Amino acid sequence: VSALSSDGKALEGSAHVQDDMVIDGLVDFQHPRYTWPHPVAIIGAGFFGTKVGMMYMLHKNENIVAFDRHSVAGGDAWLCAATKHSRVQTDFGGFNIWYG
Repeated sequence: VSALSSDGKALEGSAHVQDDMVIDGLVDFQHPRYTWPHPVAIIGAGFFGTKVGMMYMLHKNENIVAFDRHSVAGGDAWLCAATKHSRVQTDFGGFNIWYG
């Protein structure tokens, strides 16, 4: 990374910040993401665990592993408590349990 004045001359380390200057060597001003050497573990693949996995994917972190006691995602509420009528597709995979 180097700082240049508006006329293209390199600024010294003790130079004052000018009104018009060029910073060379930066892609953007965001903090660079640290890539962990191991995957992120998500315990539980129910509603919230699936949502956490989706948030990691939205932020370009695809190095995740989800663990669940069931063989498929959905959690106890979806796999054990849902009826064939409550599994109608909804916005967030949510449903209403009827105890009747």
